[in-house]
Amino acid sequence: MRSIAVLLALIQTLVNASCNPKGSCLSCVSAGCRWCVNTNRCVTKFAAPFKCFGEERADEWLKCPISMKQGYRYSDEFARTKMHPLSVAAYSDNPQSCLNNILKGAEVKFKITGQCHGRKPENCSGFAAISNTEKAIILSFRGSKGISQLTSQAIETAFGKSFVDLDGAGRVNSYFYRTFIYIWNAGMKESLRSMLQEHPDYEIWVTGHSLGGAMASIASTVIIRDRMHTTDKLKLVTFGQPRTGDRNYAVAHNSMVCA
Repeated sequence: MRSIAVLLALIQTLVNASCNPKGSCLSCVSAGCRWCVNTNRCVTKFAAPFKCFGEERADEWLKCPISMKQGYRYSDEFARTKMHPLSVAAYSDNPQSCLNNILKGAEVKFKITGQCHGRKPENCSGFAAISNTEKAIILSFRGSKGISQLTSQAIETAFGKSFVDLDGAGRVNSYFYRTFIYIWNAGMKESLRSMLQEHPDYEIWVTGHSLGGAMASIASTVIIRDRMHTTDKLKLVTFGQPRTGDRNYAVAHNSMVCA
C-alpha cells in the first residue's frame, strides 16, 4: 500500500514538472495541463478542480484568454449607450427615427426587409447607416420576429446539420448564412463599399440581436476576410448571439476580428 502511495506521489511530481506555473496559457495547455483563467496559473489536470476552484479553466488553446491591444477591450458603456440601441433599431420599420435619438446626425443609407428564406410570414431585416459625428459606419441586423421564424430557427440550428463553407473561415450554420447573404447581396455590401470609398478612415460598427447577432458575426468575418476594412477599425458587439459556426469558424473569427 505504501509503495502505491509513493508511486502516485512520484507520478504527480513528474506531471507537475511539466506544468510551469509561470508559463503562458498556450504553453500550459500544450503540455496537457490546465490554465486557471482568473489567477493565471498552470496546474495539472488532476489538481485543476482544487487549485482552480470556482474559476474558469482552459484545457485547450481555443479557450485561452485573448490578449487585447490597448484601446480595444470591451466597453460596457459603448455597448449600452451605442450598440444596444442600434441593435434594437433594426426591429423598427423606421430605424431613422431611432437613430435620431441615439446618434444625432446619423443617417440610414440602406434598409431592407424581405423573405430571406422564401417562406411566409418569415422575413429578415437589416440596415446600414453612417455617423459623421462618431466617424462610424453602422451595420445592424434584426433578430427573429414571430413564432414561425423563431421555431424554424430553433429547428434548423438545434437539429439541422447543414453548414456552409465560409471560404477559408470555417463553416457556419446554413440558416444563418442564407439569412445573412440575402441582406448582404441585396444592397448592404454595396452600401458599405460606397460609404467606405467616401470615408475610408471611418470605423465600422456591426451589431445585432439573436439571429441578428449571428448575421453580425458572419458580416464582421466576411469584412475582414475580403479585406474591405482593417481589424483595428472594426467593432463588433452582439446580444444573445446563438452558436453560429463550427470550431474552425470560431478560430478564424477570433484570429480575424479579435486580432
